[in-house]
Amino acid sequence: MAIAPVILKKNYANLSVEELEAKYDELKKSYCFESKDDQIKSIIKNYLNSSYSANTTSVRKALEEVLKEKTGKEYSIEPKTYEINLADIIKFLSIANPSWENLLTEYLQKLPTVTDQEKMRFLVELIQDRASFNDFTREISNTQDVESTYNKYKQIASEYVSHNKYVC
Repeated sequence: MAIAPVILKKNYANLSVEELEAKYDELKKSYCFESKDDQIKSIIKNYLNSSYSANTTSVRKALEEVLKEKTGKEYSIEPKTYEINLADIIKFLSIANPSWENLLTEYLQKLPTVTDQEKMRFLVELIQDRASFNDFTREISNTQDVESTYNKYKQIASEYVSHNKYVC
Protein backbone atom coordinates (compact mmCIF):
# COMPACT_ATOMS: atom_id res chain seq x y z
CA MET A 1 0.00 0.00 0.00
CA ALA A 2 1.36 3.40 -0.91
CA ILE A 3 2.06 5.88 1.86
CA ALA A 4 0.21 9.19 1.66
CA PRO A 5 2.42 12.31 1.44
CA VAL A 6 0.40 13.90 4.29
CA ILE A 7 1.50 11.16 6.69
CA LEU A 8 5.09 11.44 5.54
CA LYS A 9 5.05 15.23 6.00
CA LYS A 10 4.11 14.75 9.65
CA ASN A 11 7.00 12.33 10.07
CA TYR A 12 9.44 14.76 8.45
CA ALA A 13 8.24 17.91 10.25
CA ASN A 14 10.64 17.53 13.18
CA LEU A 15 13.73 16.79 11.10
CA SER A 16 16.39 19.42 10.48
CA VAL A 17 16.96 20.87 7.01
CA GLU A 18 20.25 18.95 6.85
CA GLU A 19 18.49 15.66 7.65
CA LEU A 20 15.76 16.38 5.11
CA GLU A 21 18.27 17.29 2.40
CA ALA A 22 20.20 14.08 3.13
CA LYS A 23 16.99 12.06 2.67
CA TYR A 24 16.24 14.04 -0.50
CA ASP A 25 19.71 13.38 -1.92
CA GLU A 26 19.29 9.66 -1.19
CA LEU A 27 15.88 9.70 -2.87
CA LYS A 28 17.40 11.17 -6.04
CA LYS A 29 19.00 7.76 -6.64
CA SER A 30 15.49 6.47 -7.45
CA TYR A 31 15.11 9.08 -10.20
CA CYS A 32 18.64 9.82 -11.40
CA PHE A 33 20.77 6.97 -12.64
CA GLU A 34 24.51 7.12 -13.28
CA SER A 35 24.31 4.51 -16.04
CA LYS A 36 21.99 2.20 -17.94
CA ASP A 37 23.22 -0.65 -15.76
CA ASP A 38 22.18 1.22 -12.60
CA GLN A 39 18.74 1.82 -14.07
CA ILE A 40 18.31 -1.81 -15.13
CA LYS A 41 19.51 -2.98 -11.71
CA SER A 42 16.84 -0.78 -10.09
CA ILE A 43 14.14 -2.08 -12.44
CA ILE A 44 15.03 -5.69 -11.62
CA LYS A 45 15.47 -5.07 -7.89
CA ASN A 46 12.14 -3.28 -7.48
CA TYR A 47 10.07 -5.28 -9.98
CA LEU A 48 8.25 -7.34 -7.36
CA ASN A 49 7.51 -4.34 -5.13
CA SER A 50 4.30 -3.01 -6.64
CA SER A 51 4.26 -0.02 -4.27
CA TYR A 52 7.81 1.15 -5.02
CA SER A 53 6.94 3.80 -7.58
CA ALA A 54 3.98 5.18 -5.61
CA ASN A 55 5.99 5.28 -2.39
CA THR A 56 8.99 7.06 -3.91
CA THR A 57 6.63 9.62 -5.44
CA SER A 58 4.94 10.16 -2.07
CA VAL A 59 8.28 10.56 -0.31
CA ARG A 60 9.47 13.01 -2.98
CA LYS A 61 6.34 15.16 -2.68
CA ALA A 62 6.46 15.18 1.12
CA LEU A 63 10.16 16.06 1.25
CA GLU A 64 9.78 18.82 -1.34
CA GLU A 65 6.88 20.37 0.58
CA VAL A 66 8.58 20.22 4.00
CA LEU A 67 11.85 21.54 2.60
CA LYS A 68 10.02 24.42 0.90
CA GLU A 69 8.23 25.24 4.16
CA LYS A 70 11.51 25.24 6.10
CA THR A 71 13.78 26.96 3.57
CA GLY A 72 11.48 28.89 1.26
CA LYS A 73 13.29 27.33 -1.71
CA GLU A 74 11.76 25.15 -4.39
CA TYR A 75 13.08 21.60 -4.57
CA SER A 76 12.64 19.52 -7.67
CA ILE A 77 14.21 16.33 -8.94
CA GLU A 78 14.97 16.32 -12.64
CA PRO A 79 14.90 12.60 -13.51
CA LYS A 80 17.92 11.23 -15.33
CA THR A 81 16.98 8.03 -17.09
CA TYR A 82 18.18 6.15 -20.13
CA GLU A 83 16.37 4.55 -23.01
CA ILE A 84 16.62 0.85 -22.25
CA ASN A 85 16.39 -1.67 -25.08
CA LEU A 86 16.47 -5.44 -25.33
CA ALA A 87 20.21 -5.53 -26.03
CA ASP A 88 20.84 -3.53 -22.83
CA ILE A 89 18.83 -5.99 -20.73
CA ILE A 90 20.60 -8.96 -22.31
CA LYS A 91 24.03 -7.40 -21.77
CA PHE A 92 23.22 -6.65 -18.12
CA LEU A 93 22.00 -10.18 -17.47
CA SER A 94 25.10 -11.59 -19.15
CA ILE A 95 27.59 -9.94 -16.78
CA ALA A 96 27.66 -13.11 -14.65
CA ASN A 97 28.25 -15.29 -17.69
CA PRO A 98 29.38 -13.53 -20.90
CA SER A 99 28.41 -16.53 -23.06
CA TRP A 100 24.77 -15.81 -22.25
CA GLU A 101 24.82 -12.62 -24.34
CA ASN A 102 25.10 -14.44 -27.67
CA LEU A 103 22.94 -17.31 -26.47
CA LEU A 104 20.07 -15.05 -25.36
CA THR A 105 20.36 -12.75 -28.38
CA GLU A 106 20.29 -15.62 -30.89
CA TYR A 107 17.47 -17.39 -29.05
CA LEU A 108 15.25 -14.30 -28.79
CA GLN A 109 15.81 -13.48 -32.47
CA LYS A 110 14.07 -16.78 -33.25
CA LEU A 111 10.84 -15.34 -31.78
CA PRO A 112 9.77 -12.86 -34.49
CA THR A 113 6.15 -12.68 -33.30
CA VAL A 114 7.20 -11.55 -29.82
CA THR A 115 7.91 -7.81 -29.53
CA ASP A 116 11.10 -6.50 -27.98
CA GLN A 117 9.02 -5.02 -25.14
CA GLU A 118 7.54 -8.45 -24.41
CA LYS A 119 11.00 -10.02 -24.52
CA MET A 120 12.34 -7.40 -22.10
CA ARG A 121 9.48 -7.97 -19.69
CA PHE A 122 9.96 -11.72 -19.98
CA LEU A 123 13.65 -11.46 -19.08
CA VAL A 124 13.03 -9.05 -16.18
CA GLU A 125 10.33 -11.34 -14.81
CA LEU A 126 12.36 -14.51 -15.34
CA ILE A 127 15.48 -13.15 -13.59
CA GLN A 128 13.39 -12.62 -10.45
CA ASP A 129 13.80 -16.36 -9.92
CA ARG A 130 17.47 -16.96 -10.62
CA ALA A 131 17.14 -20.75 -10.55
CA SER A 132 14.53 -20.64 -13.33
CA PHE A 133 16.65 -18.16 -15.29
CA ASN A 134 19.65 -20.49 -15.04
CA ASP A 135 17.50 -23.47 -16.09
CA PHE A 136 16.25 -21.40 -19.04
CA THR A 137 19.76 -20.54 -20.23
CA ARG A 138 20.75 -24.22 -20.04
CA GLU A 139 17.63 -25.36 -21.88
CA ILE A 140 17.74 -22.84 -24.73
CA SER A 141 21.19 -23.97 -25.75
CA ASN A 142 19.76 -27.40 -26.61
CA THR A 143 16.16 -26.73 -27.59
CA GLN A 144 14.73 -27.14 -31.05
CA ASP A 145 11.27 -25.89 -30.13
CA VAL A 146 11.89 -22.20 -29.47
CA GLU A 147 8.23 -21.19 -29.06
CA SER A 148 7.43 -23.99 -26.65
CA THR A 149 10.44 -23.24 -24.46
CA TYR A 150 9.61 -19.53 -24.44
CA ASN A 151 5.99 -20.23 -23.47
CA LYS A 152 7.08 -22.68 -20.76
CA TYR A 153 9.42 -20.16 -19.12
CA LYS A 154 7.06 -17.27 -19.66
CA GLN A 155 4.49 -19.23 -17.64
CA ILE A 156 7.06 -20.03 -14.95
CA ALA A 157 8.09 -16.36 -14.72
CA SER A 158 4.48 -15.13 -14.63
CA GLU A 159 3.57 -17.56 -11.86
CA TYR A 160 6.66 -16.63 -9.87
CA VAL A 161 5.87 -12.92 -10.14
CA SER A 162 2.20 -13.38 -9.27
CA HIS A 163 3.08 -15.41 -6.17
CA ASN A 164 5.90 -13.13 -5.02
CA LYS A 165 4.73 -9.63 -5.90
CA TYR A 166 4.25 -7.67 -2.72
CA VAL A 167 2.88 -4.38 -1.55
CA CYS A 168 4.70 -2.36 1.10
